[in-house]
Amino acid sequence: MRFIFLSYFKANPIQDPEQWIDQIPYYSGILEALAKNNEVISLEKIQFTGELTRNSVQYYFKKDRSPRLKAVFSLNEWVASLKPDIVLVHSFLYPLAIFHLKLLLKGNTRVLVQNHAEKPSKGLKKWAQRWVSTKVNGFLFASRELGYSWVHSGNIASKNQIWEVMEVSSPFFPMDKKESLEKTGMKGRLKFLWVGRLESNKDPITVVKGFLSYVSIHKEATLTMIYQTEELLGEILGLLENSSQKDSVTLIGKVPYNELPVWYTSADIFISGSHYEGSGTAVAEAMSCGCMPVLTNIPPFRMLTNNERCGFLYHPGDPDNLTKVLVGLREEEIFFRKKLSLAYFQSHLSFQAIAERIQVLSSV
Repeated sequence: MRFIFLSYFKANPIQDPEQWIDQIPYYSGILEALAKNNEVISLEKIQFTGELTRNSVQYYFKKDRSPRLKAVFSLNEWVASLKPDIVLVHSFLYPLAIFHLKLLLKGNTRVLVQNHAEKPSKGLKKWAQRWVSTKVNGFLFASRELGYSWVHSGNIASKNQIWEVMEVSSPFFPMDKKESLEKTGMKGRLKFLWVGRLESNKDPITVVKGFLSYVSIHKEATLTMIYQTEELLGEILGLLENSSQKDSVTLIGKVPYNELPVWYTSADIFISGSHYEGSGTAVAEAMSCGCMPVLTNIPPFRMLTNNERCGFLYHPGDPDNLTKVLVGLREEEIFFRKKLSLAYFQSHLSFQAIAERIQVLSSV
């Protein structure tokens, strides 16, 4: 089958196509796995126009040189000219563009839409989404629950259109534990790791508060925090300054992407405080390296933990509940679930598993 992947977002400012592909390994791996048995074309919008083939995936790059509407029409005409069997559109934020594309495609071409953490639109766009949803063959959400919320809000017509497919995966795998610990210097009988932005939705404050209460009882545990932004760093420093357990928390800051596997491998438990996610890229990365997740009880995290079969959940924004969950952890259970986490990643969240899922659903 011929698959085409595209989006209607504005072009990224990057000019080098090789550099762009190098920056999206968590996504390109899905295309490469699908390309083993199919023809896969991906339209990438950066400040470059041209073609590039890598690992059997055909990448086409197009600049946005025309006014918005004209650019959409031109893009859709180009996609239709390639006579695809399946078109996967990233995001349902542009329903009328998808409708125009559907008009141009031959009748047996299937159109799928992948959600990327967008929330249901309101007003006129809500009704445009609902109307166009009847023309779409399927909607891919990292969590079926998230997809159902779009149906309940009236933006998608039917639950039968919702398919549970992870949006991204991880190119990482477990490293040598001893060598990883030598590189990271992580200490502690139980080593916790947090990776994300220091902002309110990721809620590192709840994580730090809950962990500090826990470590006052289990003094051999440590928490290492890797972060790309520093919005709440001052508040975290204040919490640590006023705690007798401050030495149990290590603030690392930024770490290059390709160095993350040694940190994930060094840790025993990956911890998150998110209030809303479309999936959970860092969680998948941690699980691919054998970390057991302790996450907030939100739809995508219920999926990622296989409904707590390979991890634990706590109430978002509730440090006391987080402490309670951590206190209840037992070492033998942690190391058993670490193995379950890696196995679940490989069978449900890996590039190959996602590609196989898309392949099957494309024929439904």
